[in-house]
Amino acid sequence: MESNPIYRIEGEITSGAGNYISITTNGQELKIVNAALAAGETLVVDTDRMTAYVEDENGVTVRNGLPYLEELNFPTLSVGDNTVSVAASNAVFTGLEIQARSRWR
Repeated sequence: MESNPIYRIEGEITSGAGNYISITTNGQELKIVNAALAAGETLVVDTDRMTAYVEDENGVTVRNGLPYLEELNFPTLSVGDNTVSVAASNAVFTGLEIQARSRWR
């Protein structure tokens, strides 16, 4: 059974061709493009609710983040070990937090 996690991505990126941050989980890519993410902001991607938004340093939602996703691809976590890789181009990646959600009943 798969888990639909929440990804919290921190970094700095500006809109522009070739600027991106990519998170690949078990071969499924979550690519952030055409984004304006400043220092202190966090892009939150909720794979269960299939939504994304940007929070400021106080946790206040400041704007919709769905337009920053190249595709509406919401990577899941598998039972056991998972492989996660990060790539960035013309962007500064500073942190990733993945909050797994239990699917146990």
